[in-house]
Amino acid sequence: MPANMRWFADALHQQIGCTVYGPRLAGHGTRPEDMRGVRWQEWYADVLAGYCMLRERCDQVFVSGLSMGADLCLLLAANQSPDGVIAMSTPFKIYDWRVPFIPLIKLVLPYRTKKDTDDTRQFYAYVEEQGRKRGGSMAHYEAYPRYPTSSLKELNDLIDTMRASLPRIKAPVLLIHSQRDDVVPFEQFGRMVESIPCEDKQTLVLEKSLLVVTLDVERITVFESATQFIAAHTRTAVK
Repeated sequence: MPANMRWFADALHQQIGCTVYGPRLAGHGTRPEDMRGVRWQEWYADVLAGYCMLRERCDQVFVSGLSMGADLCLLLAANQSPDGVIAMSTPFKIYDWRVPFIPLIKLVLPYRTKKDTDDTRQFYAYVEEQGRKRGGSMAHYEAYPRYPTSSLKELNDLIDTMRASLPRIKAPVLLIHSQRDDVVPFEQFGRMVESIPCEDKQTLVLEKSLLVVTLDVERITVFESATQFIAAHTRTAVK
């Protein structure tokens, strides 16, 4: 289970009894070098495989993801028929003039190091504190300190493909985004809401969290919104 979704998954299981599966995407959860050369289609294949496995075992399947994971879930919803989608901190487009030059940039700068800010350092400390209170289920935030520059092109191609697929989504959707998101600007949330035409579309706007809303200070609100969304769209009553 990806670290940024683990507490979210625990809440879904404990509160409404969901069977939860979190695929590890290609190149993730090991070392940055393993992500180099991975195509976005491989990430999508991992998500699709997990969805198909649950379809064989469960009466209903909801998909949920954070950031790039949200893009993958929305793309899957456009191509498959999940019973609902929960997309959090979803990138709508990479607005950066350097994107077309990534094939050249990666030759001289194969990796990009993440830069910490006062906000992110405070977030890491908060997650460690909350992890210890949970009894060590996750005492620190797990993420690569750097990532392959080539992955930016793959992410951009994925987002472009996802954005073009949005009109095909028919499943109920819950979109969650924070006004303080430090990676995906909040204005992208409005564009996402406008671009999904499905009739059953709900939103939750947070005020205090950074990108990883599933671990930040408003996570309980996120968990409650997600469980209520799933319960409302479950065919059999959830006790």
